[in-house]
Amino acid sequence: MAVELIGDGVKLSGKGDILSHDGTSFVSIPVGTSGQILSYQSSAGVVWQSPTTTPIDYHEAIAYSEITAATNTVSFDSIPSGYTNLELRFTSRCTRDTSARQPIYFKINSSSSSVWRWKGVSTSTGQDSLTAENQTTVLPYALIGYSSVTQDNQSAAFARHILTIYQYSSSAVNKAITCTSGISGTGFGLNTYSYWTAQNTVTDSVTSIQLYYELGGFAAGCTFSLYGIKRLGQ
Repeated sequence: MAVELIGDGVKLSGKGDILSHDGTSFVSIPVGTSGQILSYQSSAGVVWQSPTTTPIDYHEAIAYSEITAATNTVSFDSIPSGYTNLELRFTSRCTRDTSARQPIYFKINSSSSSVWRWKGVSTSTGQDSLTAENQTTVLPYALIGYSSVTQDNQSAAFARHILTIYQYSSSAVNKAITCTSGISGTGFGLNTYSYWTAQNTVTDSVTSIQLYYELGGFAAGCTFSLYGIKRLGQ
């Protein structure tokens, strides 16, 4: 037996129709379109509407590497497209036996024609104030931070870094990067923190990245995790 009239004789005739009350009487609410959800509005009551979404970023692992023997350069090649940004989270310690923290340099696509300008702020050992550094002359690499070194009691001290490469797969924009770094501990070059931003002068899409020292190398135990960042809700 089919029941078509319920609640004061309101007719529900369509697939998915629902019965509601508008504060005065029963009313039939026709089914919404595919993907819509039921919502309540103070003026209209129960209505169908499309859901609203807030864009969120999520990380997808691309590659991981751990250094087992000292090496001067760390590279990631054949980086897939399809992400919004890239993020490299890595730890570093330089093999150079020195009392000075060691700068880490960055290139894309092993290119010497992709030239960079950069700015950054950092603290030095025992200092609470920030020191600004500004590279206005273009160079074929970018300074992205500092590393701890192999000296004194630093054999177990690694710097931590988060490097972001923005719109890496686009061929329409100059590539921009930021890098946040920190070294915590006691000894030469430790308890230092820095933030760097850089932009290059070409628009080539990024298919490989390289990190290296001018002097020394990445010590055994350094780790590198490369992620692609996707944006949901857009």
